[in-house]
Amino acid sequence: MNGIPSTRVEFARVASSNGLRRSAIAAKDGRLTRIGMCMSEHIELKIGGMHCDGCVRRVTALLKKVDGVLVEEVVVGGAKVDLTSGTAKLADLVQAVESGGFSVRA
Repeated sequence: MNGIPSTRVEFARVASSNGLRRSAIAAKDGRLTRIGMCMSEHIELKIGGMHCDGCVRRVTALLKKVDGVLVEEVVVGGAKVDLTSGTAKLADLVQAVESGGFSVRA
């Protein structure tokens, strides 16, 4: 990229015994060394009505639209996500997925 001689991005996640995770993202371009730190809660959803890769792509897109959600994995029948503390709630995830015609159990 023009104007940036080199870039390195690091991502670290530490899980604690209470189910919360601390995530940190650091970028190194000669000046910026830390972008931010956040607490997140790991959630696994059981999702009904998924039958194919198209369903996986649709559910992934629906979850990514929710502010404060980091989508880890979506497979037929379920999803693993992290909720950033203080923003997204479980109800937001359920509403997003159900708006696509799928059913959800946490």
